[in-house]
Amino acid sequence: MHNEQLYSKLGRKIRELEQDFKDYLRGLEKSVQERSRELEAANVKLKAEVKGRKKAQHEIQQVKREWEITFGAMVDWVSLVHLDGTIIRSNRRGAQMFKAPVRDLTGMNICQVLHGTPHTVSECPMSAAIASGRRKSVELQLADGRWMMISIDPLIDDNNNLLHVVHISRDITERKAIEVEREKMVLELKAALADVKILSGLLPICAVCKKIRDDKGYWNQIEAYIHKHSGTRFSHGICPDCAHELYPDLDLDLGKKT
Repeated sequence: MHNEQLYSKLGRKIRELEQDFKDYLRGLEKSVQERSRELEAANVKLKAEVKGRKKAQHEIQQVKREWEITFGAMVDWVSLVHLDGTIIRSNRRGAQMFKAPVRDLTGMNICQVLHGTPHTVSECPMSAAIASGRRKSVELQLADGRWMMISIDPLIDDNNNLLHVVHISRDITERKAIEVEREKMVLELKAALADVKILSGLLPICAVCKKIRDDKGYWNQIEAYIHKHSGTRFSHGICPDCAHELYPDLDLDLGKKT
């Protein structure tokens, strides 16, 4: 009897343990399923983030390529310059302007390239741009005779710290030549207008020999005076009245109108 009670209690205990174990397994399975769903959702989110990042990286690379193409194709020499004047990056135009590979320009001093000296020249706007933090521009002539429009733009970060400067050089030699030619034409025009003004004023002329007195008091042949002040050239002939007066015995038909 005693053994039967013992076995009965032992059996109930075993069944309770089995039930507890089954409950534990069901709870564990439920927990695993919930965790699996969470992991699956996290995996989907991660894949979306990876896809988004790949798309963003592709767009960044595309923008970078477009910027590099634009940077290289600019007609001006554009360079990124350290505050000490060292060229950090240069476009192809600089290589064309100074007959040097881009890789050789990188690392050189900007003043050395432009002026043949590592020291800042008095006309250079770089120091003023760094001091003010604003764009500065100036026209200056290089040692080889070329004229350049130099513009300096400071690069400032969000904390208002000056990082580098953008150096832009434009060859304006042809424009300067046109300006010089235009000034020359203006001076010539002014001189011509002054001569015309002289001819349009009151001219003292001899009543007998017809010489003209100039502003210095000298008497000049009328042809020489008019030619000097207007460029007019003369061809000489004889009018019918003078011909008959000088040669009365000759029957000259010089086309006299009656």
